[in-house]
Amino acid sequence: GSCLSLGSCLSLGSCLSVGSCLSVGSCLSVGSCLSVGSCLSLGSCLSVGSCLSVGSCLSLGSCLSVGSCLSVGSCLSVGSCLTLGSCLSVGSCLSVGSCLSVGSCLSVGSCLSLGSCLSVGSCLSVGSCLSVGSCLSLGSCLSVGSCLSLGSCLSLGSCLSLGSCLSLGSCLSVGSCLSVGSCLSVGSCLSVGSCLSVGSCLSVGSCLSVGSCLSVGSCLSVGSCLSVGSCLSVGSCLSLGSCLSVGSCLSVGSCLSVGSCLSVGSCLSVGSCLSVGICLSVGSCLSVGSCLSVGSCLSVGSCLSVGSCLSVGSCLSVGSCLSVGSCLSVGSCLSVGSCLSVGSCLSVGSCLSVGSCLSVGSCLSVGSCLSVGSCLSVGSCLSVGSCLSVGSCLSVGSCLSVGSCLSVGSCLSVGSCLSVGSCLSVGSCLSVGSCLSVGSCLSVGSCLSVG
Repeated sequence: GSCLSLGSCLSLGSCLSVGSCLSVGSCLSVGSCLSVGSCLSLGSCLSVGSCLSVGSCLSLGSCLSVGSCLSVGSCLSVGSCLTLGSCLSVGSCLSVGSCLSVGSCLSVGSCLSLGSCLSVGSCLSVGSCLSVGSCLSLGSCLSVGSCLSLGSCLSLGSCLSLGSCLSLGSCLSVGSCLSVGSCLSVGSCLSVGSCLSVGSCLSVGSCLSVGSCLSVGSCLSVGSCLSVGSCLSVGSCLSLGSCLSVGSCLSVGSCLSVGSCLSVGSCLSVGSCLSVGICLSVGSCLSVGSCLSVGSCLSVGSCLSVGSCLSVGSCLSVGSCLSVGSCLSVGSCLSVGSCLSVGSCLSVGSCLSVGSCLSVGSCLSVGSCLSVGSCLSVGSCLSVGSCLSVGSCLSVGSCLSVGSCLSVGSCLSVGSCLSVGSCLSVGSCLSVGSCLSVGSCLSVGSCLSVG
């Protein structure tokens, strides 16, 4: 009815029921079920055939083996190993010295602490904190209320959900989705099958690979390479050591810095500044709030919009339209499919080719040849090293200087002086404010007016 106390061992064929407390000096073996009202204390090992139920606390010196399910009201402490066939439920805290293996599901009310390894067949739910010395292996889902700390590796079949922080010594692998409330820190590599969502900051030592989408609240820092299948969204800053590859779209709130190359499938949007070490390739559109700096080449499929300054080391290629707020500097060649608009000055090392119209606020300087499909408008001065070809009309605010030949389809208007090295050909009318100087031949279709 109340308590049972034995000096050495107790062995029963079927079931044992004790009203209050059960104390056994050495080992306890029960064939089917064991039920204890309050506390159970054993010196060495406990073996139960089917189910074990304890009202308050269970304390074991060495190992515990239960065939099917184990339920403990408050705390469970096992010295060495704990093995369960199906499910384990603990009201408050669970502490195991070495390894814990559960066949199906494990539920702990507050904290779970393990010396070495934890293996759970299906799902694991912990109320507050989970601490594992070495490795954690789960079949399906893991839910932790506050913090999770692991010595080495974590492997999950499906999803991981954490309330606050996750800290890992080495690698983390998740089958489907990973969600962390605040910060996630991984020593070496992080691999997620589908989606990864982090509330504030994400820090990965070496490489980060995500199957579909990656969302980070504030900052994302990756040591070497980052690969995302579809979309990547970062709240504030993104810093990468080497390369970044995104399948579809990349959105960064403030600044994006990439050590070597950046490749984006469709669109790239950056709030303030974008800095890329070597090459930048964007499938469709690229939008940058303030400044964009690229070490060598920049290729954009459709449109490129930059708030202030754009600097490219070698070549710049844009499919349709290019808009720059202040100054644009390109080392060698610049090719734009349709229209090019620059707020103040445009400087190109060798050749500049624009499909339709080119508009520059102040000065335009081109090293060798300049070709514009339709109209060219320059605010102050235009200087071209060799030849200048304009499809329809050319308008220059002050002076125009061309090294060799100048060809304009319809009308040419220059505010002050026009100087051409060799030949000048204008389709309809030519108007010059002050002086006109041509090296060899001058051909005008209709009217010529010189100040």
